[in-house]
Amino acid sequence: MKLTDRTFVQPLLLPAGMFLAIFDACPLFLLIRDSFFEASIYTPAAGKFVGLDNYARALTSTRVRESAGRTLIALSAEFVLGFAAAQAHRAEGATRA
Repeated sequence: MKLTDRTFVQPLLLPAGMFLAIFDACPLFLLIRDSFFEASIYTPAAGKFVGLDNYARALTSTRVRESAGRTLIALSAEFVLGFAAAQAHRAEGATRA
């Protein structure tokens, strides 16, 4: 039996796939499922199904809108500063060579 790249890689990827399924996909599925229920800090297991009402309240909330605005400002500033630092680093390397 000849060992090819595919037969060598597949068993190595299996633990990584299982890790992603357990620690990434399962919590994401639970998050989406729970977003359709009304949650209470006092009785978290007794959630009432509210459908898309949670999304409607979030999209019409001024707090969410303000937070999204601040996030966009912070991300824009981070992008501009990172790009400027990369350009400065690139220019510094070009002058040394």
